[in-house]
Amino acid sequence: MLQDNPYPTDNNPQGGWPPAPEPPGGTNPPSGGGYMPPEPPSMPPPVINPLGETNLNTTPMSPMSSGPDIDLGESSRKSPSKKLALILIAVLLLIGVVGGGAFALLKGPLAKKSNAPPIVNQNPQPNPETPPAPEPPPPPQQTNDDIRAADLNIVAGGLASYAVANAGAYPSTQDQLVHLDALATPCIELLAANFIALCPNDPAGAPAFYGYKSNGVSYEVTAKLDDAACARTGAVFNGSICLYKVSSAPVVP
Repeated sequence: MLQDNPYPTDNNPQGGWPPAPEPPGGTNPPSGGGYMPPEPPSMPPPVINPLGETNLNTTPMSPMSSGPDIDLGESSRKSPSKKLALILIAVLLLIGVVGGGAFALLKGPLAKKSNAPPIVNQNPQPNPETPPAPEPPPPPQQTNDDIRAADLNIVAGGLASYAVANAGAYPSTQDQLVHLDALATPCIELLAANFIALCPNDPAGAPAFYGYKSNGVSYEVTAKLDDAACARTGAVFNGSICLYKVSSAPVVP
């Protein structure tokens, strides 16, 4: 035999709340106003687990809560790692921007400029040439008087060698003036002994000549100069003629 339910029938399908009492005068609110009790808060639907059983131990969410509870402690522990990740991403982006800019510069106008062929000047200007160094002035031209003085000194050197070899004696002309000649005294003796290489002649040619005279103990070699002032050392006037003379010196045998 069934026992009657001592509890009133639940007319509220949303939960275990008792039904709201009807206001006085019926279910319709009075037109003139009056007290209206608040409706009970709605309950969330029961959670059904995969086994098909109703989870009655589920804690109902607060009516004032709009979402699940937030664990502030865990989120606060994760925030430093998020900041570190953001800093790392910013550094990588900066490196990418700088590297990309450098690559663009190397491949851009600078690279084209470095690979450009050299510009050839179509109208080259000649380089100013360095003026050549001035040539040294030529030695003063040797005059006939210079040649005459040099020739007589050569003959005098040969005569000095001859005197040394012959006990101080010179080729003798008996103190007579003769022309220097390769086939006459003193040149023939000097050439034979290799005291001179050749017998010189006056550069003016004939009738000019070199003169020689000796008594066997001393000698004198002469030449007529063109110098009207007769200013050369060793030159003397003989009347109106300027003669250049080389005389013998004492010879030590």
